[in-house]
Amino acid sequence: IAPGARVLESILWEEVVVGAGAEIRSAVVAAGSRIEEDATVEEQVVIGEQCIVGRGATLSAGVKLWAGKSVEAGAVLTQSLVQEERWLRGVFLNAKVSGIPNVDITPEFAARLGTALGSAIAMGAMVAVSRDPSSVARMVLRALGAGLLSTGVHVADLQVASVPQMRQELRSGRYAAGVHVRRSPRNPEYAELVVFDADGRDIPLQMAKRIERILYGEEFRRVAAHQIGRLSFAERSAESYIERVLAALDREAIARRSFSVLVDYSCGLAAQLFPQILGRLGCRSFALNNIVEAAGECPPLEEPLVAQAMQALGCQVAFRIDPGAEWIAVMDQQGRWYPSMRLLTLVLKLFLLLNVAHEPYAIAVPMAASMEVEQVAAQHNVRIVRVGNSHSAMMEATRDPEVRFVGGTRGGFIFPEFLFAADGMFSAAKLLEMLARSPYDLAELDLQLPRRFQQELLVPCPWGRKAAVLRRALEYPARERLLLDGVKLLLEDGSTVVLFPEQQTAHMVLITDADSEELARQHAQRFAELIQQWQQ
Repeated sequence: IAPGARVLESILWEEVVVGAGAEIRSAVVAAGSRIEEDATVEEQVVIGEQCIVGRGATLSAGVKLWAGKSVEAGAVLTQSLVQEERWLRGVFLNAKVSGIPNVDITPEFAARLGTALGSAIAMGAMVAVSRDPSSVARMVLRALGAGLLSTGVHVADLQVASVPQMRQELRSGRYAAGVHVRRSPRNPEYAELVVFDADGRDIPLQMAKRIERILYGEEFRRVAAHQIGRLSFAERSAESYIERVLAALDREAIARRSFSVLVDYSCGLAAQLFPQILGRLGCRSFALNNIVEAAGECPPLEEPLVAQAMQALGCQVAFRIDPGAEWIAVMDQQGRWYPSMRLLTLVLKLFLLLNVAHEPYAIAVPMAASMEVEQVAAQHNVRIVRVGNSHSAMMEATRDPEVRFVGGTRGGFIFPEFLFAADGMFSAAKLLEMLARSPYDLAELDLQLPRRFQQELLVPCPWGRKAAVLRRALEYPARERLLLDGVKLLLEDGSTVVLFPEQQTAHMVLITDADSEELARQHAQRFAELIQQWQQ
């Protein structure tokens, strides 16, 4: 117990640490937990083993923390932390609000969040809303919409629509903001609300903080009955989206190739629009998992089954589009799904071949992308820009007018001339266009390009030790170091090691990239051990 701390009528188990200025009143703190400087633990609070209460955080009376939980510095916890691993100081994380339906994301919370958002924008403005087909999203969106209407803001409901469709709708200039509600693509047990600015980008940090201040302070705008907002339904949103996609493609080149395409829609939203796009591009298409599923249960088909279907139908390429229609996977004519890192290399090479006339220009890729990117780009007069590993960082890169392509490591690709965000349907159609205009098919191109090997691990790491691990990683001997939202090391043998915090769980993400699979595995094993040591 540090000097200046106050512990009153409380029970502290063994190996509990209480920082200077912290105050604990009539509470129970289990073994190995840490109450950091200036934190406040009020009456009847129970804290499980190995918990961390950050500096200046407040635990309100009566709340309970299950074992292994973490409360961020400065956060105020007003409800028990049972299933969530961490309680953040703010509601938003990368323009998203996520949580367990009816536990964290309740109808009451959604209504209050809608009221806070409505209070942050002008009365009489229009907000676009959309959702995925799940019953959870329907429930949350109705509550959110009620909160928006109560502040005198009008609501235009796109109903069931994808995030790319919502972003395109917002670019029309008719809206002050947008909200999309969905089951989380990372964890289907979670609900997620994505909030957009008037131009379709994720809301900036300043706007997110303003909404949080209104929400926490309950400084809601209340309007008279005759000023309550109106609910309407956006017309021709889907048709407008399809026309924008087609206008950005070389339709004649695609039509000349007469592609036969197999698409696994993952029971998602692309099944409503992409068949029309393929038809108007002159493609013969076949669909798998094309029933939009409200329950969200749609396990991917096994690779041999998809390969057999491709061969039987005579298809040249197959796509898997994620349920939210943002990311893609690709199978070639030989029946091989390409890992997302390799797919980035292939798409990048096609883009470079077809954009020689625009050189010099820049290409942005995440810090975690393979060094294959630099090897492929070395033959062209282009500049490679490394950015953070999040989709937000990829979108931010498009603000640079020199950036003509942003390639992700999870199957997301951004073509700034069309949109500043990943769009799975456009990415698939654009890949068909590039294949139609190039002399290669994917299998031929794959054989010609340099190949490296990756290993990716999730290494357990307590929330409070993540910063210390990154500091120790920066001290590791290396030829080059890159610091963005993590650390990238270029080792003496030409291998790279990328290390960054997992944002939603108590883990570090470790990615190694080397000239051989065995070397990548050795580096992964070595650095996983080092991460454990650096936590001490």
